Amino acid sequence: MRNDLPMRRHCETFEVSFDLQQPFIVTVGRYPSGNIGEVFVRAHKRDQLFDHMARDMAILISKLLQYGETLGELSESMTRDAEGRPQALAGAVLDAIVGLE
Repeated sequence: MRNDLPMRRHCETFEVSFDLQQPFIVTVGRYPSGNIGEVFVRAHKRDQLFDHMARDMAILISKLLQYGETLGELSESMTRDAEGRPQALAGAVLDAIVGLE
């Protein structure tokens, strides 16, 4: 069952760098409990391919969180290199968000 967020909620915005791209802007919204329930990601160049991909990725992460998946489970399931670094933007964003908790 989906856990809806209230209309007004606490949000935080920060930047995440990945793969020599300009930093992506990430905003997270929280439930009254403090748990993160939504994620927005955008590229500095709006309406470009990376911007669209980042925004769609954030929608999927948000839906998973609202249906009960945990940030830790999502972060651990991302593709990583031999040193444990994320191989894609989703992993970099999730790692940064996990660091907020």
